[in-house]
Amino acid sequence: MTLLDRMCRPLLLIAAISGLLSCEDPSEVGLSLNPDGTPIDVLFGEVVLPSTNVFIDSLRTDGSSRLLVGRYNDPVFGTTESSANTQLALSKFTFERKADSLTTDGKQIFDYEIDSVILQLRYNFFHSNNFAQEQSIEVRQINDTLFNNVFYLSKFPPVSDENSTLFGQKTFMVNPDVDSLLKINLDVFGEKTLEFLRASSVGSISNDSLVNQLRGIALVPGQNNSALLGFDPTHVDSKLSVHYKIKQIENVQQDSTILDSLSIQFNFANAVRFNSMTTDRSGSTMGIANKSFDSFDVNDGNVYLQSATGIYPRIDLKPFKDFLDQQGSVLVNRCDIEIPLADDQMSSDHINNVGNLRFYFIKEGGNITNSSSSVVLSNVSYLSSTSSGIPASAGLNDDETAYETEITIFTQLINSNSIDVDQLLVVPADITSMNQSIFDKSGIKMKIYYTVPN
Repeated sequence: MTLLDRMCRPLLLIAAISGLLSCEDPSEVGLSLNPDGTPIDVLFGEVVLPSTNVFIDSLRTDGSSRLLVGRYNDPVFGTTESSANTQLALSKFTFERKADSLTTDGKQIFDYEIDSVILQLRYNFFHSNNFAQEQSIEVRQINDTLFNNVFYLSKFPPVSDENSTLFGQKTFMVNPDVDSLLKINLDVFGEKTLEFLRASSVGSISNDSLVNQLRGIALVPGQNNSALLGFDPTHVDSKLSVHYKIKQIENVQQDSTILDSLSIQFNFANAVRFNSMTTDRSGSTMGIANKSFDSFDVNDGNVYLQSATGIYPRIDLKPFKDFLDQQGSVLVNRCDIEIPLADDQMSSDHINNVGNLRFYFIKEGGNITNSSSSVVLSNVSYLSSTSSGIPASAGLNDDETAYETEITIFTQLINSNSIDVDQLLVVPADITSMNQSIFDKSGIKMKIYYTVPN
């Protein structure tokens, strides 16, 4: 079981811990009282946490919220190319069996005819600093069936190639500020559909039979693309529609429509799908990342995060543990973690910082376990017996200069030796996103408010 596969799975709830209280704002941390009324000072400490980068090559993408297609050359993270592979789910089907009448010389009198076949995809992600260049996408038939019980990783090869049936293609310009839909004509897909209908009777038509015949589609980027584009597979606008009719084509002087407005509509919301991704890091800042789970440092004072290409920061908790050892017996009243952005972020309207961060336990050169002790949970999850185990989530502060969150009870668990954690892997909530951030290593710290019991 891979690390990022386990991140996608539901988290178990750690046993409730009562009797620990924390203020909503550090400025509210004040004085506690002994039972005899003697004030107890609330002390403050701050420790800087060392960090390095880790490369992990086993990103699971079958649970992704986007079909990611394209190619982008980033000077820091390398050149990434992604193809999207998806089966089809049948959402609408109006089928009428055409008559089997033949002329005396054996020609069909009635036949199916295509009106239109449109693949429509709703944009939900743009990643590039160059949209002045044309993009292109080929839509090909996938070669293999995709299965529900298989975990599909980004490093898996595409399930189509240059010998796969080409259903259609499009070259187009992208304007992220205006565009919401991409439409591609797939006439060849329509003809494949009609071939199936011609060979079938009403009783043999089913969702599975039609989908198994057509298998699914792969969205393959052109070699000259300059952007990675994401499409929402669950949106009602993302669909593949085949509109057709039945016509009398023989024994009439002019073609005559017998039955019109027939259609088949496929969606991707309930279909098995995954993104197949490769990243060439040669010549990039991340060029030294090559072995999975190995740590590395580019020695520029920064650590980097781009989950989709397998680049993550790892934080060392030893200074925090040393701080606790130096203080002796203490009670953590509140602890915040702060991860500041470096000054040299890429400046572009469509190269965005990562979303909220989560923290997973990791050992040197190893994986995490699929248990309640594999993630830092929110305070309420530790305290509530009814909580579903919500991870602590670090978001950008109001100044958008650093990611911050409170992890008080997690640190008190370390303080009380209830858990043994040495390192934390920093992971975005959306693990398949190409969004990226650069962090200042010197500013990753814990801010600790604590009391020393008598």
